Amino acid sequence: MALHGALDEVGVKHRIVYGYPDEEETMRSILAFIRAAAVANRLKRTTLGLIGGYSMGAVTGSVDIAQVLSKFGVKIEHVDQYELIELAEAIPKEDVRKVYGELRERYERLPKLDEVMERSIRLYIALKKLVLDRKYNVVAVKCFPELGDHYATACLAQSLLPDEGIVTSCIGDVNTALSAYILYLLSGKPTFNPDVQQIRKWENVVKLASDGAAPISLAEDVKK
Repeated sequence: MALHGALDEVGVKHRIVYGYPDEEETMRSILAFIRAAAVANRLKRTTLGLIGGYSMGAVTGSVDIAQVLSKFGVKIEHVDQYELIELAEAIPKEDVRKVYGELRERYERLPKLDEVMERSIRLYIALKKLVLDRKYNVVAVKCFPELGDHYATACLAQSLLPDEGIVTSCIGDVNTALSAYILYLLSGKPTFNPDVQQIRKWENVVKLASDGAAPISLAEDVKK
């Protein structure tokens, strides 16, 4: 209790767990706090890339950059959407064909390599390059209307990247991006960021709706 009081006095966040080491509940409580504390500390070293702003009037995804920094320690860097398009257009045609071949081998059925598919692959390569070059931990992309209407949507990119350890969110939604990143740090697995459409507890059913992006590894059979 003296140690607990001392930590309180100096403002160190902590938790007291009562129990024996051989008790499952004791260890579960300790491990849960350790994992949560590790994530909280990781957030202080996190940079989020915001590509464009929030879209389609999704005010729920807009944030105060200073507040996010002070509350979570997360730094937000803004990138213009046009930079992503310029990166995409600079990718050699051979690289696009190579990625298309890899995807076709992995998933078998793909749309033909037309203009839309080519641009989608270019966005995938460009977004990945941007994240790695800027050392972003997580990105939120304003994928439409401008990007989708005038170039291509980022749905393919944002379905492939989570399986490569790159957390993304659609429509420039920073709150969702942060939530997905926290879930990723806790689980070590790709996260799906849909809207909850319906919950039917009596049937054990949860219906989730998304506009096009989801980690492909979450499918029951990726070939389908």
